[in-house]
Amino acid sequence: MNDSFDLKHAQEKATTLQQDRKNLPIWPYRKQLVDAVKGCDNCVIISSTGTGKSTQLPQFLLEGGFTSSGAIAISQPRRIAAITVAQRVAEELGRGPVGLGPVGYCVRFEDCSDPQRTVLRYMTDGMLLREAILDPLLKRYSVIIVDEAHERSLNTEVLLGVVLNASRNRRASFNDKSGTRSSFLKPLKRRTPIHLLVVASYTTRFMFPFSHVSRWTPTRPDALPLFFSQIIILSATIDPNAFVQFLGPKNTRVIYMEGRQFPIKILNALQPSSDYVADAATTCIQMHKLPNCPPDRGILIFLTGEEEITRCVALIRRLYSALLSERTKRPKNGDDCKQDIAGLAVFSLFAALPQAEQLKALSYQKPGSRKVIVSTNIAETSVTIPGIRYVIDCGYGKCPNWDPVTGLESLKIRRISKSQAWQRAGRAGREASGVCLRLYTDEEYSKMPLHPSSQLLSAPFAGVLLNLFSMGVEVRRPYDLLAVNFVLPPNPNQFPWLEPPRKASVQSGLELLKRLGALSAGPLESAADTAGSSGVNGINGKIAENGEQIARPLKVLQALFYYCYLQACCKIDLLSFSLFCASHSHSPFEIMA
Repeated sequence: MNDSFDLKHAQEKATTLQQDRKNLPIWPYRKQLVDAVKGCDNCVIISSTGTGKSTQLPQFLLEGGFTSSGAIAISQPRRIAAITVAQRVAEELGRGPVGLGPVGYCVRFEDCSDPQRTVLRYMTDGMLLREAILDPLLKRYSVIIVDEAHERSLNTEVLLGVVLNASRNRRASFNDKSGTRSSFLKPLKRRTPIHLLVVASYTTRFMFPFSHVSRWTPTRPDALPLFFSQIIILSATIDPNAFVQFLGPKNTRVIYMEGRQFPIKILNALQPSSDYVADAATTCIQMHKLPNCPPDRGILIFLTGEEEITRCVALIRRLYSALLSERTKRPKNGDDCKQDIAGLAVFSLFAALPQAEQLKALSYQKPGSRKVIVSTNIAETSVTIPGIRYVIDCGYGKCPNWDPVTGLESLKIRRISKSQAWQRAGRAGREASGVCLRLYTDEEYSKMPLHPSSQLLSAPFAGVLLNLFSMGVEVRRPYDLLAVNFVLPPNPNQFPWLEPPRKASVQSGLELLKRLGALSAGPLESAADTAGSSGVNGINGKIAENGEQIARPLKVLQALFYYCYLQACCKIDLLSFSLFCASHSHSPFEIMA
């Protein structure tokens, strides 16, 4: 009885949300989008923030029948985005909660999806890469959507090449010269039950007739509709030319859509800020006490990291307490009674925060109280925070930095790009007209780069290489950056990079993996391949047994540490160390990674 009541309630809520879906800018494009995906191999969809592309496009494809040949994977750069977007889509569909209906998500240490029921699977790009280690062809999926591609994160850069290679190899497995089905499908004919044949048919994108008879009877090959893996790239601020060349101009279509629903007023500082954390807190309190600023209008503040956020939250609360004390001591008159200070609820939002605390910050709503969220760039994309009407942008962000000479990693505070600045401003115009207060001048803005640089150029490469080797990739020439091949039937193809990594990064990564014993020893393809490859001689570019063990789930050095402890039978010491690292809300794997 309770289950039927819950289902009825979910369907009623979905009916209510249907009108909200129709009001989104993407709704008039639904037929055009479905036809575009059907008519070409790959799509690049460009629209500004607030269009609804992250939530609506997968539903359009679901309604268009794309899940009949496999699930749809939607990659997100951050776990909070994958979780909240999946929950929203599940509410709009009204066919069951996340994980029990057609919508699920998969993030690190939490897989809320079902292989049999989930057809829309929201994932972090890192988890989709992990899945590609076990299945380089990604046979489970008919469509793969790479969201927020403009961020150029390390995992997204590698994922694009992995997905493109999977698509090429799946097409090649069908388009063999003999005109028959793929060779790796043939051995399944006599021994495999029909439900496994359907899974195997995803590999070659055949649609076999479903039947309850025990004997498998395929339809004629020329009568079978073909369903290959398709790639869709979503972005709010991106130059599509690089992605079109990457995916193939003949097979890729670019679609532009109108975006923002509500106007956003941009206000820049008149002079550079000497302490943007203090300026952000002061600006927040000044806005809060304005008589024409109702408390239902929330404030979102962008800072660079946990330390700055903690300081800003404490400063806002201290200034708010001082404001209340000042108002209490002041003699009351008629005007003061009408201008009581509204409540102020201040929340932190950053990646290391427990998931429950993150969701609490996003969902908090209380009449008569203003919500203030002080966040890193995790609130920059894909997340719609209810009630946000004002954005305070410090103009900085933390970027990973790695020195290939010393091997040291660090996070450096740097200016964001112009596209990131517009992304942040767009948070204020999701539900109504808003205001973005930038704590930097017009001159400082003009000096910002147009787009962020790829993390592939400033990140350690050992982990990237180890993941690629785990998928069956081998390196023929360490310095030939495009000579990375997938060892998959029928013919190997060069691994595609959207932007090739640096030679020093590849060399340093190979040397580290060699020292850790992650790569098997042996000669390269030929003597010519080893010419000039000082420091990496004796590597044949294939993963060793140790490499397979340390490939997951940590970074290379931490994984080797745990692996060596287990090899030395020091399980008690390992558990003691893990308990020492762990807190009430984090596992040691989360802390060390």
